[in-house]
Amino acid sequence: MRVYDRVKTIMSDRSSPFEVDPILSREEISAGPKRRHTESESFGERLRRLRATHGFTQQELADAAETSQRMIAYNETHRGTPAAPVLLRLAHALKVSADELMGLKMEKQTAQVTSPQNLRLWRKLRKVKKLPPAQRHTVVQLIDALF
Repeated sequence: MRVYDRVKTIMSDRSSPFEVDPILSREEISAGPKRRHTESESFGERLRRLRATHGFTQQELADAAETSQRMIAYNETHRGTPAAPVLLRLAHALKVSADELMGLKMEKQTAQVTSPQNLRLWRKLRKVKKLPPAQRHTVVQLIDALF
C-alpha cells in the first residue's frame, strides 16, 4: 500500500478532520531515525577513540581539520555533535566517512596504531611528510642506511 493510500484511508476513517491519529508513536518520533550501528558510545567517545587509533594528538587533529584544539577537546567531552562543516573536516582528517564518525555505519577495519612506540613513530613520520622534498629525501636515506 502506498503512503498516499494509507493516509487517505486513515483520514476517511475519522469522524473529524481535526482528530489526531499519528502514524508514528511519540516514542518513535522522539527516538529519531533508526541507526544501523547502535552503540552506547557517544560522539565524543567515538571521536576520542578514532583520534587515538589514528595516532593524532588533539592539536594535530585540530590542525588537520582546520579547527582549534579547544574545539576538539569540547567535542570529546560534551554531548552533541559539531556543525556539519566541522564534522566533514574531522571525518576527512581521520580518513573515515561522516557516517562512520557519527556511528551510523560500521567502521572499516584499518591498521590500528595502539602502542605508545607506534604512536610516537607515526607522529614523527607525519612531521617528516611535511618537510621540504630535499630534507624528506635525506631522512629517507638515513632510514634506508639503518636497514
